[in-house]
Amino acid sequence: MGGLKEFRIYFDNPLATYYGGQVVSGYLSVKLDKEKTMRGIEVRFRGRAEVEWKESRTVRDSNGKSRTVWETYSACESYFENRKYLVGSEQGDMALPVGNHAFPFILTLPNNLPSSFEGQYGNVRYTVKATMKRPWKFDHDAKAAFTVLSQLDLNSERNIQEPYKAVKEKFLCCCCCKSGPITLIATVPVTGFVPGQDIPIFLEVDNTNTDVVISNIICKLKKTVWFSARHLGHDKVRKTEDKVASVETNEMVGLTGCGNWTLKLKVPSVPASYLKHCNIIDIKYELGIKGVIDGPHANMKTEIPIIIGTIPLVSFFPNMVPASAPPMVPRDSDLPPSFNEVVGGGEPALGWNVNPTPKSSPYPSKKDVVPGPYPPGGSAPYPPPPGGSSPYPPPPGGSAPYPAPPGESSPYPPRPGGSSPYPTKRGPSDPYAPPTVLSLNPPPGVHGPQPPTAGLSRTSAPYAPSAPFDPNPPYPDMPPPSYEECVFGRKDIKENDDSDHTHGEMGFAPRYPMYQFNQ
Repeated sequence: MGGLKEFRIYFDNPLATYYGGQVVSGYLSVKLDKEKTMRGIEVRFRGRAEVEWKESRTVRDSNGKSRTVWETYSACESYFENRKYLVGSEQGDMALPVGNHAFPFILTLPNNLPSSFEGQYGNVRYTVKATMKRPWKFDHDAKAAFTVLSQLDLNSERNIQEPYKAVKEKFLCCCCCKSGPITLIATVPVTGFVPGQDIPIFLEVDNTNTDVVISNIICKLKKTVWFSARHLGHDKVRKTEDKVASVETNEMVGLTGCGNWTLKLKVPSVPASYLKHCNIIDIKYELGIKGVIDGPHANMKTEIPIIIGTIPLVSFFPNMVPASAPPMVPRDSDLPPSFNEVVGGGEPALGWNVNPTPKSSPYPSKKDVVPGPYPPGGSAPYPPPPGGSSPYPPPPGGSAPYPAPPGESSPYPPRPGGSSPYPTKRGPSDPYAPPTVLSLNPPPGVHGPQPPTAGLSRTSAPYAPSAPFDPNPPYPDMPPPSYEECVFGRKDIKENDDSDHTHGEMGFAPRYPMYQFNQ
């Protein structure tokens, strides 16, 4: 790759899972064994939903000849798109020297985002893409997807906390004879569940009035997705159906017999119902019950509507236990490289310095400071230490205080009318982080604060980033979930604007909350 050994995006949260309003942070790792000339490196955050499919139809021309034409139905919703240079700019060239470089970024997500979703004809996808822009050469791209979750609290849904009974009767006819009915009854105690929870299904079959055999009863949880799109002003909807999970009795009900069973069907990691905040994709679930009748008779079928949420009904809290592993503790192999692994050895490079100030002090020592004006933007990268004076001159126009988080005093210098670009707490859940991508490159000669992964070894435990953490949980006593990849597996996330020079994992599966219940 012409001296480029690594060009990859890492998230501070190894599971890369967040809720709307939380902070996404990480860094771009660039490893060079040869100097690179470039315009700079730009990072783009994007969140959007897309739907697309093609349909063919036959048309006839004026001569009566028929031909096949293809029509593309498509739709798109954009939730955000932010761009910023981590180093360099559109103007002029720069040289990135040999070495290991780590360029941090940070973004506060908007509220009310739909959950990540990957389907056959559309998706809701959130990505970070970094581009090394090179004059007169192919650009290098690095891309990574992350999961965003939208809460669906089952306790706020109507009519799901009551039992639901589905009854199906069937008469059998042969020539002029009629027998029956066969009666199939399926009951569930509620109709709202979360991933990891068992759906109890109570089945009854009355076959006393026929001479046929019911060989099996199959219960299947089915997901139906509707994709809405348009072609030349014509709206159309395409539907897909997938089996999520199933269970069956494997027992028959013989002639003039009866039977009853209690089955349990566990809900795997799947997206919540409705796909809230998305107007072009909709998701619904239902529990289908099928009684298999031997002979030339049609099977019996009935359905029960099911809602899959992200917060379970409070009535089930006593049966819940914390996830078997800490909610955000990944396997060792899931951890991104430590900061020292990224920038260890070699000469100081752009981005994070290879000899950062110890984590206990966010202030540079005076011998490391190069006096001079503030960097572009008129804000100081470092406040004066308590009781000391800043080596930087005051910014033009005076100063005004940064807001301090509740219960804390801000050590940062004031700025007129603005909020601090420096998180008061290091970590992906910082509520005071800025709402745009931010490069935290110290000025030349100044050692910056350590990046979030500094000092983290692969054996340190627990590594529990607080990205999927609600500082004001609606149910403080609810045991936390784990976050597992969707049961339908990874999908290819390569898009039209991705080139053959795009680095990164192109297979992605969203993660959804998975709860653990007592058996």
